[in-house]
Amino acid sequence: MADKLRVIEYEVLLWDDERMEQLADIVTQKLGIVPEVGILRCTVGTTTKVTLIGKADATRALVASGRASKPGGLVISKEEFPILIEGWPYRFGTE
Repeated sequence: MADKLRVIEYEVLLWDDERMEQLADIVTQKLGIVPEVGILRCTVGTTTKVTLIGKADATRALVASGRASKPGGLVISKEEFPILIEGWPYRFGTE
């Protein structure tokens, strides 16, 4: 992805988490069945919301490195987070 994304929230879900039902088909097509899935809720600019989904290890590494907290945003690899969904349709635990 060429645009810098600002990570607002992140979440790691176990594959067998009941909330995964909503995402299971999308994730399976791109990642197969993985033990855990990482979800990043991001903004592009000031108003556009996007959800990125990748493997949990990539999510943990991004958060642990401190890169996820950059206020100016960062470029996130499509290889690590191959699923892009417009908006934040899968915002678990808050709706």
